[in-house]
Order: sequence, then structure tokens, then C-alpha cells
Amino acid sequence: MAVQAKVAPIGQQVTQATERTVSNTLPLSESSHVALNIPPEAVTSYTREGPDLIMQMQNGEVLRISNFYASVEQPSQLYLVGEEEQLVAVDLSQAAASDGILAASYASEGTLSGFTSLTSVAGAAGGTLGLGTATVIGGVAIAGGVAVADQVDQRSTNSGSGNNEGGSTTPPVDPVDPVEPVDPGDPEDDEPPAAASNLLLSQDSRFLTGTAEPGALVRVEVNGSVYTVNADADGNFVVTFAAALTGGQTINVVVVDAAGNVSPPASLDAPW
Repeated sequence: MAVQAKVAPIGQQVTQATERTVSNTLPLSESSHVALNIPPEAVTSYTREGPDLIMQMQNGEVLRISNFYASVEQPSQLYLVGEEEQLVAVDLSQAAASDGILAASYASEGTLSGFTSLTSVAGAAGGTLGLGTATVIGGVAIAGGVAVADQVDQRSTNSGSGNNEGGSTTPPVDPVDPVEPVDPGDPEDDEPPAAASNLLLSQDSRFLTGTAEPGALVRVEVNGSVYTVNADADGNFVVTFAAALTGGQTINVVVVDAAGNVSPPASLDAPW
């Protein structure tokens, strides 16, 4: 895996740092601002392992930032790149005191990242990231994935446009998630997974946790906004909403297994 990165010591502007390419591991020698030229939706989970930060990508690959938490007083700060090429700060402070999966929230900095060329985001929903391949976002320490609302980056949409002249074929599109090609899975598997269970909204109404078939796609819809995340190996999942749900919204959840079978719906209502 290779990704464009900029690293600057805390107190210096990361946008002015020298651009470099890293593969699988990015070692830090001090608390730093770290900018990676990938969009938030390309990351499926953040995990702390000792002083290191582990980023799981949607295409299945992993990037380790060594010594990210080496300084307790001043941990490093991570930035990704938004649709307008601006820096997006990643806040991992909510559960960063101990090892485990971290909840992530995002805030646009309004400052251009300064990368000379864009890392391809065609893989933000499961393809290549201009770095190889990858899978998902972190959650609270009990589960396996924070999700961002389904947004197809316009840059990747444009790059994927074209026609079918010359006999090329287009892979079938999953009717549940139009961004992802259908995973045929087991062609004889026509049994839908069980509905999501143990649904629980966090006290601040920002996180939804629950359980589902391990590895299955969990699709959450709230007021027309769609969030997706994969359940971890134990079946746990976490979805992070763009804003706190405090208006009595109905949260609808379905589970989609590898064969494309869809579970019965499950739902709960946000508080007023």
C-alpha cells in the first residue's frame, strides 16, 4: 500500500511539509501533524495499539502510524483530505486513553491540503485508493466500525464515467449499495441474515452500536441519509452520525450478507 503523506512537528504547518509516499507503516519520531491524501470515507476503522494508530481501509489494507500516541501530553493530530481538497481534522480523543477501536469525528479545516496530485479515491467504496487495496472506520471501544454518510466523491464518479463501446462489460451493481459491485458470495446462499440486534444509541446520540452477522454490511438510513459499515469478526458494529440525533428520528437498519441477501429491517427512534 502506498499513500501520499505530509508530516510536520506540532506547532508547524503541515501544509508546508514535504510530500512523501509511505507504504503500510508511517513512523513518527515526535508528536506531529500527519496529513494523508485520502478521503474520510476511505477509512473504515481506527484502532490504538500501544503508541501506534492503526487505520483500516475500505479496500482491506492497513496503515500503521507508529508512535502516534508516544506523547501522552501532546498526541499527534491526523488529517485527511475532503472533497474540495481541504484538510479534514480527525478527532480520535474520545476513547484514545487505552488500546482498542476508536470513535472518530471529522471537522473541515478550510485549508487546502497542498498535495501536488490527488490520491485516487475510486476505492473509497471498495476499489483502489491509488495505493493498492483496503476496509473500514473505528467506533467506540466495543465495536468495529464508524461509518460516514454514503457520498460518492465527484472526482471518482467522473473518473469512472464512460461508455460500453467495444464490448466491455460493467459489473452488476448491488441494489442495496449502488457504489459497490455485487459480491456473488455463495451462489446457493439465499437465506437472509438475521436482523441487526442490540441496537443502542449513545448518550450523546452520535453513535449507534449493535450486532449483526460477522463481516456483513450494515446499512443505516436516517432521514434520507445512508451510512454503511461492516460488522467486525465478533459481529459488533458502530455507526457515527454526522450530527447528534435529537429530533425523534427513526433509525432504520438492514444487514446484507456476502451473497447479497438482505435481513428483515430493524429500527429504533432517537430521543426528542
